Amino acid sequence: MNTVPPWSYRAAVALAVPMVPHLLRSTGARTAHHGRLRAAERLTAWGERHRDPSRPLVWLHAASVGEGLSGAAVLGELKSRHPDIQTVFTHFSGSASEFGATIGADLHDFLPYDRRRDIDPLLAALRPTVLLFSRLDLWPLLATRASAIGSRLALIGATVRPDSGRLRWPVTSLIRPGYAALDLALAISNDDAARLARLGVTADRIVVTGDPRVDATIERIKSVSATGLAHHPGDPDTTMVAGSTWPEDELVLLEAFVRVRQRHPLARLVVAPHQPSAAHLTGLAALATRLDLPPPVSFRETEAARAPLVVVDQVGHLAASYASGGIAYVGGGIRNQRDPLRDRARRVATTGGRGTALSRC
Repeated sequence: MNTVPPWSYRAAVALAVPMVPHLLRSTGARTAHHGRLRAAERLTAWGERHRDPSRPLVWLHAASVGEGLSGAAVLGELKSRHPDIQTVFTHFSGSASEFGATIGADLHDFLPYDRRRDIDPLLAALRPTVLLFSRLDLWPLLATRASAIGSRLALIGATVRPDSGRLRWPVTSLIRPGYAALDLALAISNDDAARLARLGVTADRIVVTGDPRVDATIERIKSVSATGLAHHPGDPDTTMVAGSTWPEDELVLLEAFVRVRQRHPLARLVVAPHQPSAAHLTGLAALATRLDLPPPVSFRETEAARAPLVVVDQVGHLAASYASGGIAYVGGGIRNQRDPLRDRARRVATTGGRGTALSRC
């Protein structure tokens, strides 16, 4: 069995990284790319200065905020049981940068690209005792090199879609060593367990545990503080909350909101963008102006309770946002797929764009 990804995988990554800037259109994506390029340097520097070899280090990696919420629940439980551990959180998406500061890790940063020149120095500096991958974002070179230095590897909330490209040739052969390096895979379902075995995880290392997002969501709903929008909720009977939205969602929503307000003047719309960057918020405000809607009001403002159009301009407040509405829209359905677990946990009526995975709740 190969102990590292084949040369074709390593060559593909080495050739692809210089091409990435030419394929990116959004400012956020370009910012994330530059963050990943320098991440190894920052992670290595932290390890050289702050790594305490007398204490275990748990490294959690998640692709974005949704995966991070699942992993954060596990990381929080580990910290409560073992308060002496050091913790590192890495992410791939730029949308998780702000979220990373909220989970209480000793260090949070982008994950560098899966290249040996980046991975080996940071592993030497961090020397993780345990490396946790959340849900599906497992990187083969990182996994195999971490295993080689004695780190224990686990995939938590592990899931593989039936139509995942990872299950197809030649991708499976390229990434199989990473899955084979896992010491433990905590699968969401029996079907996921079967697909993980196809990817190379040893069968006796797969345990079906359910989805940690359920536990994370329940705890998050319970712990929503009486601040921000939850403190100025307005009337839920006239309020719709659109969470994790992209510009494609917002165009449809605001155009529809114009018509709704003509028949129901007291209607309110709360928009929680997936990536509330300055550019995104500026675009949302410009769209509202073009449609002759009132300007969006930040959820942190007192007048948010009376404003017809409210924007949640910080990440980490989606659960509190859903608490203020009587109906929820799950963003991303027009652009890709989203899972409406958090809004369904709030027991509000839920809708979504075409392709939204409502049936999976």
